[in-house]
Amino acid sequence: FFTALCVTAQEKQKDVLLQMAMEHFGKPDDKHVWWLKDMKGFLDHTHEIRMILATDNVSFKGAYEILSSKQRYYLDGQHNGEQIVLLETDSLDRPTGYIKGDMNDDRFYCEWTDRNSQNPLPLFVYHNSPSYNPCGNVGWAHYFEIENRIVDSIRSMFVYKNEGELYMEFYAKHSIIRHNLECENDACTKLRHLPSSLTDLEEIVLDIDKNTLVFKSAEGANTIEILPKKSLYLNCKTYYDFDEKFSFLYPLIGDRKFDEYINTLAVEKHMGVSNREYLPQNQCSMADRNLHSEYGDIKIDWFNDTLVSGLFIFQSSKIYEVTEIPFMYNFLKKKPIELAELFNSKFAFESFKNSYIADLKTKNIANVDDLFAKSKYDIVTLSPKGFKCRTPFNTVYGEDAIYIPYNIFKPYFKKNIFIK
Repeated sequence: FFTALCVTAQEKQKDVLLQMAMEHFGKPDDKHVWWLKDMKGFLDHTHEIRMILATDNVSFKGAYEILSSKQRYYLDGQHNGEQIVLLETDSLDRPTGYIKGDMNDDRFYCEWTDRNSQNPLPLFVYHNSPSYNPCGNVGWAHYFEIENRIVDSIRSMFVYKNEGELYMEFYAKHSIIRHNLECENDACTKLRHLPSSLTDLEEIVLDIDKNTLVFKSAEGANTIEILPKKSLYLNCKTYYDFDEKFSFLYPLIGDRKFDEYINTLAVEKHMGVSNREYLPQNQCSMADRNLHSEYGDIKIDWFNDTLVSGLFIFQSSKIYEVTEIPFMYNFLKKKPIELAELFNSKFAFESFKNSYIADLKTKNIANVDDLFAKSKYDIVTLSPKGFKCRTPFNTVYGEDAIYIPYNIFKPYFKKNIFIK
């Protein structure tokens, strides 16, 4: 089930991984025919790899490369009657892990484990490079305006997808209605709302490609055209070497100033992407294999054609605390939003916020002795419901959030503020 791989001497010299694999194969016995397959895929759903594997129908030999760090490993193994079992070794000939899986036509589905057969990670490679995004299920956000407001006076809507989160929010004059969604096609451009209860008989179908929203009920179907106003896409940066791996999600709009702002705020500053260096394998002990990991995620609290606001979340095995960085950006002015610039010069937002939350928690008896009773709500972002004030994330209890409605601040806002 392998396809022959024919290369010239010149191509082999240019291709470091291929040269490494060919040298590892050695000269095949004349009585046997070696078959090769050049494959690409992902380790841990995130980190792009390339693998060259060969068999003489008895044993397997090969090599693979983690593309972000250019680190390469040798592979040796056999088919044990149930699956292919490969031993991974580094440049010093040290056993560093195992790869076990099944070959199905042009696809190799397997699992990587360390040299103790622990800490499993999914790994899959394709002979034909897969059309697949790194960082798992990379997401997006779309904002639409609705000109025909015959359904509950809905004026606009927001659709958001990021890993496990998939929902839409309808914005009417005095209300916000959220519906969880499920994908109707592989590209997730057609989505259907998930009923919130057995009595929720209405069906809502969103078609992003056609820019339509269909409301179905017992009385019939009502199709509404929606106007796309702004889109945001989640990109990612990844890295993997002998002892360290990270993945980090961040938003891109396609606007140079916004993308530069995000890059300065989070990508370079907090993940150290541009200055990241890995230790050569000969400087690492076996205990260092996959010792460190870092993960960066994002939450979008509000997105429309005027602004975006949300939160970066960074977790690292090197430090106990979770790092959280709120961000707010004005598309019209093409610059970050500072809380102070929203209010009259004499207004002290921080004091007002603390007093409001303290009074709210005192009145709400159920919350007086809760887990977050003494927490500070110092992480502030913008949301459709008002200022979203979060507690710092706790690895045991999570976080809490309190919304302060914008109408409370009307006497203190500057004139012609974009928040209504």
